[in-house]
Amino acid sequence: MNLVGLYNGDVVLDATAKVQIKHRRAELRAEPTEAEQRNDSHLAAEAQEEMDTIAQHLASAIGLGGRDRKVSSDAERARSAVTKRIKQASQYSA
Repeated sequence: MNLVGLYNGDVVLDATAKVQIKHRRAELRAEPTEAEQRNDSHLAAEAQEEMDTIAQHLASAIGLGGRDRKVSSDAERARSAVTKRIKQASQYSA
């Protein structure tokens, strides 16, 4: 079976998105200090929540060593779905 081409999906985050995320994270780091100065705990909590969300997205988009993760191609998703169904069916027939 030729698997070449099944993993040729696009990267999850392109260079532009990475730059935008970097700028947004810098903005968010400043917000807790501003919130403290204004005595606004709600703003600080919102900033922390957004930073946590960004961290989760980055973790799913960037692999080991900071390498870009790629989105699977349609063929890879189909192959994976068929493999899962075969394994499920073999469990029931055993």
